[in-house]
Amino acid sequence: MPIWATPLISALAVVLGALLSPYFVTYWGERRRQSEERQRRIKTLDLLAAEFAQIARHSATNLRRLTEIYRTPRPIGEVIIGLKKMSLERPDVDSSEALFTAAKMEDLALLPQALNRDAMRLQLVVRNIEIDIDTTIVALSKNHKEGLFNLNIGGEAPTRLRSLSKTVERCAADSRQIVSKLHAFSERERGPQIPQSWPVKILRSIGRHTMWWLFRFKSPPNPQLTLDDGTQDRSIHFDDAINLKQVADWIDWKEEQRLLPVQGIEDYVRKNASLLTMSHPMRVSFQFLGTINLIAKIEPVEDEAFPALCLRIRVNEDIFQYEKGLIKDVFVARIVNEHNAWETEYFDDQIADILQKMKPSDQHMEVIKFPIGTDIYFYSGNCDAFPHSDYPGLISQWAPGSMLGEAQCNASFQQLGANVASLHEIKFRHYYRNFRDLGEYRFSRNFASDVMSEIDKRADFSLPKKLANNIVELSKKMTEALQNSVDADGFVLCHNDIHPNNVYTAASGSDVRIIDWDNACVSHKYLDFVKVRFWGPPNASGRFQMDREYFRKFCKGYEINDASVLGSTTFLTLCLLWLLRVYTFEKQRGAGGTPIPKPFLEADVYEGWIKEVLEQLATAPS
Repeated sequence: MPIWATPLISALAVVLGALLSPYFVTYWGERRRQSEERQRRIKTLDLLAAEFAQIARHSATNLRRLTEIYRTPRPIGEVIIGLKKMSLERPDVDSSEALFTAAKMEDLALLPQALNRDAMRLQLVVRNIEIDIDTTIVALSKNHKEGLFNLNIGGEAPTRLRSLSKTVERCAADSRQIVSKLHAFSERERGPQIPQSWPVKILRSIGRHTMWWLFRFKSPPNPQLTLDDGTQDRSIHFDDAINLKQVADWIDWKEEQRLLPVQGIEDYVRKNASLLTMSHPMRVSFQFLGTINLIAKIEPVEDEAFPALCLRIRVNEDIFQYEKGLIKDVFVARIVNEHNAWETEYFDDQIADILQKMKPSDQHMEVIKFPIGTDIYFYSGNCDAFPHSDYPGLISQWAPGSMLGEAQCNASFQQLGANVASLHEIKFRHYYRNFRDLGEYRFSRNFASDVMSEIDKRADFSLPKKLANNIVELSKKMTEALQNSVDADGFVLCHNDIHPNNVYTAASGSDVRIIDWDNACVSHKYLDFVKVRFWGPPNASGRFQMDREYFRKFCKGYEINDASVLGSTTFLTLCLLWLLRVYTFEKQRGAGGTPIPKPFLEADVYEGWIKEVLEQLATAPS
């Protein structure tokens, strides 16, 4: 090397360093800023999770206090003392703004908008609890200074206490849900925790210290969480056995109160189905309170040949996500019975006429035959059998035979497919988000966008980032497939909840009845294939399982090739939509500590199926 080369190279290196150093400083400065912002977000998420978990624990304890007040009459003075202990305000803070003492208000701007909104909404619930406590205490002190308290003492106090109970229950549920959301976002911010060997750790440490000496950068803040009182935070998951037991006791008490008295059921059925029960004494043999409906089975006392009846009342109308006040069983039964007389290919206008004739206040005592469902004897938009309520309900035939999962009859699988095919003969020219829109609004072009919008929102909220990104990559393909399928197949009347517990069959498999039509809707025909694919007859442990033979027999009865359905991008897209719905639901239920009832499955099972569906979508034809 020439002697002049060394100083030349050194000079070039100095010039190059001078030119590039601003870019290095800017790059590493931006990296440092992003790292600090991410750490602030993580700390804010963890602090809020700890705060909300504490609210959830306190709310569970309050539910236990309310359960004791309701179940055991006690002196008014003791009730007032118990109510004062229910306050969620901290003793060292003057107002309910204590909800956000763990995190700075400016840090809340770093949170996703949905979380920020949920947190603010819960803050209002906490304030309402304090108001309800005060008004209840005032009502008790004013009107009931002596004696034992119970819900029948009259006056304003019982009403105030019921209002307080609803607010505390909502606070307990919402806070558990927010804790689950906060954990999910915190895990996504932290990213995957990759194990590192000791040489890698040493090299990373040397790199950090070198950059600090070169550019005088501060080390990233330590993500270890320390609360305001200086103590390390314990587990902030809502998994305390005592708190869960307190919530469970409250739920048990509520269900006891919501069940109808047996005599009331018998009198109601005798009054409204008198043409059937006039000469047949009846008795209540079964009563069940589900998420949406209260169901009672009424059987004849002597004549076993006489059909058993079913009283079904939609007691949770306030959380029912479909058309409130509309009894879908009656609506669909009328459509099934009348559509053969309609001489058109699409039945939008005729079905709109049926809907307009069904008023929420109607009460009808008539026999409505329902070949693929259960015959209906009475229906009302206002079932006065249920106290303090205006809930829709009906009296129908109790489905004959046994549930599909218990029968395990291949002939019934095939007949079920044939029944669904006959239902899908009822076609619509347009897509409707709601039956109430029939004849008024037409949303044909919005079907694909509605489906994809919900998929994107649910994936972004509940799925790991890698899976959510996979959905984004496949979004265009799924949208085009949905639009092409709609153009080719149109829309049909769907049951939208076909699974073995909603299907009853005779031993021979020839008489198959579908029950629970609350979810019926207008959609693509493949929607009714989705649950059949994943929720086959229960296994030995009593939980649904994927059963290929069950699906094949169903498709054979429908007269469609099962392989063509499974390979359809439209079918896989609708599978993804449903899996995201049920995955989110079960994940939130599990985070709240509620056990998954049989025959349903854990959230992890659905996450595995989501991965499989995404892999199939990647290779499916466009």
